[in-house]
Amino acid sequence: MTDPRPDPDRLLAAITRAADPRRGRLKVYLGAAAGVGKTVAMLRAARLARAAGRDVVVGVVETHGRAETQTELGDLEVVARRASTRAGAPPELDLDAVLQRNPAVVIIDELAHSNSPGGRHPKRWQDVLELVAAGLEVWTAVNIQHLESLNDVVERLTGVRVHETVPDHVLEDADEIELIDLTPEDLHGRLQSGRVYPQDQARRALAGFFRRGNLLALRQLALRQAASRVGDQVDEFRDEQAMPQVWAAAGRLLVAVGPSPLSERLVRVASRMARSMDVPWHAVTVRSDRLRDGADLERAFAHLRLAEQLGAETATLSAEDAADALVAHARRINATMLVLGAPVRRRPWDHLRPSLLDEVITRATDVEVHVVTASADDLAALGIAAPPAREAGSRTPLRWGDGLLALLAIGGTTALATWFEPWLSESDVIMLYLAAVIVSSFRLPRGASAIAAVFAALAFNFFFTEPRFTLYVHDSAYWLTFLIVGAVGLLVSTLASRVRRHARQVQAREREARELYRLARRLALCQSGEEVAQVTAEQVRSLFTCEVSVLVPGAGGLRAAAGDPDPGAGELDRVTAEWVLAHGEAAGAGTHTLPGAHRRYLPLPGRTGCVGVLGLARSSGMDDPEGRRLLETVASLAGEYLDRLQVEREARASRLQAESERLRSTLLQSVSHDLRTPLATVTGAVTTLLDRGARLDEETRHELLQRIAEESRRLERMLEGVLHMTRLDSGTLRPTLEWELPDELVGAAVARVAPFAAGRTIIVHPPPEPFLARLDAVLIEQLLTNYLENALLHGSSDAPVEISVRLHQGEVIFEVADRGPGLPPGDPARLFDKFVRGPGARRGGSGLGLAISQAAARLHGGRTWARPREGGGAVFVAAMPQGVGGSGELPEVESILHTPPSPDPDPP
Repeated sequence: MTDPRPDPDRLLAAITRAADPRRGRLKVYLGAAAGVGKTVAMLRAARLARAAGRDVVVGVVETHGRAETQTELGDLEVVARRASTRAGAPPELDLDAVLQRNPAVVIIDELAHSNSPGGRHPKRWQDVLELVAAGLEVWTAVNIQHLESLNDVVERLTGVRVHETVPDHVLEDADEIELIDLTPEDLHGRLQSGRVYPQDQARRALAGFFRRGNLLALRQLALRQAASRVGDQVDEFRDEQAMPQVWAAAGRLLVAVGPSPLSERLVRVASRMARSMDVPWHAVTVRSDRLRDGADLERAFAHLRLAEQLGAETATLSAEDAADALVAHARRINATMLVLGAPVRRRPWDHLRPSLLDEVITRATDVEVHVVTASADDLAALGIAAPPAREAGSRTPLRWGDGLLALLAIGGTTALATWFEPWLSESDVIMLYLAAVIVSSFRLPRGASAIAAVFAALAFNFFFTEPRFTLYVHDSAYWLTFLIVGAVGLLVSTLASRVRRHARQVQAREREARELYRLARRLALCQSGEEVAQVTAEQVRSLFTCEVSVLVPGAGGLRAAAGDPDPGAGELDRVTAEWVLAHGEAAGAGTHTLPGAHRRYLPLPGRTGCVGVLGLARSSGMDDPEGRRLLETVASLAGEYLDRLQVEREARASRLQAESERLRSTLLQSVSHDLRTPLATVTGAVTTLLDRGARLDEETRHELLQRIAEESRRLERMLEGVLHMTRLDSGTLRPTLEWELPDELVGAAVARVAPFAAGRTIIVHPPPEPFLARLDAVLIEQLLTNYLENALLHGSSDAPVEISVRLHQGEVIFEVADRGPGLPPGDPARLFDKFVRGPGARRGGSGLGLAISQAAARLHGGRTWARPREGGGAVFVAAMPQGVGGSGELPEVESILHTPPSPDPDPP
């Protein structure tokens, strides 16, 4: 009997959740990426709730300048927020103000946000949990990449490390999760239309994090998370309602194991099935009267331990009826698939009773049953000889077992006709034999069918014609009867054989089409020639069960890109492969060209010629016409994709060359234009000194000399910037990382720009406490110098320039602020591109300073950005990890400040 009681563990979890009556509710709007519409959906639901009479307020919602979000926010009540302690950061959620307001529902956006110092909690999700614990209903939103357990998965998929994360238990304890789903194509449309980011920023996002592959992977993670939550809700509902039947809403696999050697294979097959379908799986053994103790029980437990090592949840059941216990357990855990081994009948009387598989199939009407057959090794372990293997499409040989079945069929028909002879006419007996022959023809090979036809005629003559029990034919009309029975048997046998042969051919072609489709799909995902070669080798090896190698042209001739090495290959094989590459025809073993080679070599044809060579050891399947055609098709597909990748490489090279030419042209134009003014000034001043030097007073001569010095220094800075940019673009510059005091680098940069400050005030904000960071002093000084020169060039002449450095969450933050006209309209990140200068920029800039600063930060694993400054002006920021590229412990600051510098760049 099936146990209808619910799972006690899940009931206990439900009771624990309901134990605190003061707890509020948490609803999470989950999305795959920014821009899918989580905040908009949350605000729309909030407006509907308010219209229904609920007290709804907004604790914090960041519109990010999106008109759609601002429209939905509308006239919803917003609780006043506390000022952020971060310069330029938006206000934070005021937790105490929300608790004092005590609404029915509070909207809190960006669950993964890190609060600025001064609040009660460092993370916003902690604020949310406090509000829920106080009895409020909180609606919040989060993207899937912020889930803590998926942090490393997201980094591997997208190449981006997410620093703001939310613990898994926050989503697990949520009362409701609503998935806001959007296809990558629709999200790309939103980005391109400017509904998510400004156009320039959207273009960079589409080429970076928002690539289609990244969005597909993130969407899959979000759907899985939502599906997992729905699966938990299904289990809870089934427990509450005490439902015994299986719900196939989500997959779960159960495998039954025992002491048989086949059980080890069952466990491994079930593990592969569960991984391929991404479903949880369980393994169970049943202790019945036949499995109580001894060696059999130990082997069964060993198989359970193997399943546990492979990731299964295991259990041991005690029952008299193993089939009933398995079906009941499958329904209890809501298993949709049950994996069993095919019955192995070693004794003749085993055929007289139903097997465990038969009983489970009869009772498990709501569970899929998957059967795993025994391999030759499994049968050998049981002392059973495996049947001989037969190739598809070959003629079935006559086996003595088939002949015996044919005789048994005729014998059974004879017994049946003898039993009912008083009620049957002679024609009825003939029809019975004819039916037996037809059935045998469909079920048995042609030889056995012929035996059935011959013995049917003989049995009819021997048992049912006069004189009986002799083979004498006294009536010549019976000869026609015998002929018809034999002819019908042979005709039906021939037709059935043709049908079986045609079915095998159809199955072979269907397999061929399926394998070619699979190959095409896998090749379409390849990004390099090595991947194409590897996929091709695996597919050919799977189709023909032979050793394969894929050769592609290299600098020194053909090289093996993938496949199996050939220890028997010699000089002749190398010559054969090169001949195939040059002529585009097959050669080697089994062909008429260079047949002495160890392997057969086929060309991989491309658009303009052979792009590679496929080498394979001979196997039985590749010599027939169908096998040769399949091989040629595979080779053509591989050649096309290799050729496509070559075309793409050539196109990329052409684009890079065109970009380099454009950059060179732009560089020459910029340099020639910017050099003209200082050179003209220097030339004019020198000419004046040469022509009229004796007649000029001392003050005028000093002014001209000072102008020459200033313009010369300007030329020097300009050429230095061009050289820096050239080194950074070439990729040859590598940072020399040492433990430095960042505030000392700030001081060095301020001293470097002091001669050009023209009396301007530069205010330095040092960190509260000195700290060390692993930096390249030269690069960081150049970065800060460029930031300061940019602020002096674009900022207001009567306002000071401010520079600060601080340590925040393991990152060194440099900021340079001015009181100038602020950032130009559009995307501020564009200011860091080469040769970009702000509108209305004064004379003296080359448009390379910020690009050099960005490259220097990236060499440290950091990033740069700009933002508007409150009260007018702009703030340029550079952030980089404190210990990038280094290993070992951070040294004490005092040991650096109070001891002579060590020649070793690494701290002791």
